[in-house]
Amino acid sequence: MIDWRTHALSLVAVFLALGLGIAIGGMMGSKAEAVVAQQENLIHELHLRLADDEAQLKKAQATIAAQRDAAQAEAATSARLTQELLRGTLAGRSVGIVNVGPPDLEGRALEAVRAAGGQWRFVLTMDPALVRGADALLAALAGREGRSQPLARYVAAWAEEAFSAPGPAIARAEAAGALTWVPSAPGPLDAVAILCPQPLTAAEWRDLVQPWLDAAARRHLTAVVATDGDAAASMARLFWTAAPATADALDRPEGQVALARLLAGAQGHYGAQPADRGWWPPSPAPAAQGTPGARAGTSGALTAAGLGAATAAAPGTGTGP
Repeated sequence: MIDWRTHALSLVAVFLALGLGIAIGGMMGSKAEAVVAQQENLIHELHLRLADDEAQLKKAQATIAAQRDAAQAEAATSARLTQELLRGTLAGRSVGIVNVGPPDLEGRALEAVRAAGGQWRFVLTMDPALVRGADALLAALAGREGRSQPLARYVAAWAEEAFSAPGPAIARAEAAGALTWVPSAPGPLDAVAILCPQPLTAAEWRDLVQPWLDAAARRHLTAVVATDGDAAASMARLFWTAAPATADALDRPEGQVALARLLAGAQGHYGAQPADRGWWPPSPAPAAQGTPGARAGTSGALTAAGLGAATAAAPGTGTGP
């Protein structure tokens, strides 16, 4: 039999449990409401941040569009100014283009010649492998010609034929894969542009560039060595001692103006590296454009002593500029 005390304690326990449950439920409800409110605030802040980011993005896009329009307008203005600076510079003159290495600058040179009113007679491009030495190519040339000789002598033979008329030396070199030859209409030649898309050492200059300068000097042709801005810094010292006329930024409009004016008969070293001379020479006088004697270049040959001096003066290594 259950006494009244046990019954009373049971009732008290039930009511205590019920009260505790109600208290806990109330507490959980208030915490849930707090969590929901916190999440709502966080979502609101994220919306505000997103709106701010979108505004910043639109502002950046507008700035980029304005800068792009300004750059396009500047490029168009630069192109017009370049055309005016080039206009008529090479009128009545014909130019041959020799590329020592990858065909990176041929288009720039042809563009400058055409814009200046000149005619191009040929484009000769040497295999880039010749710049760093290519035993396989030299062996192929030796096999084609029936004899082996230094690379400079092969190049000298190509220069003689390029400046007169293509012959067996150029044909054999094409067959061996050492060069490509693209002629235009035949005719007299007034000048030659020698392009160096990559830095050369003194030995590479002697083998690949000097024969062209020597052949041009013998025929009283204007010879200009041109490169882009990347190659110019390491070659500037060699330019100054071994070529009568150089332009070191053919990848820029300034370099194209310098190339055309030098091909017209001016001499000197122009561009960013020889900064004391400026970007380009003044327009040559008409007499300089029409008189063969006035446009004759010097060979700029590197003698054994000069080559040794250039090599010793070259920074960083003992073999090149």
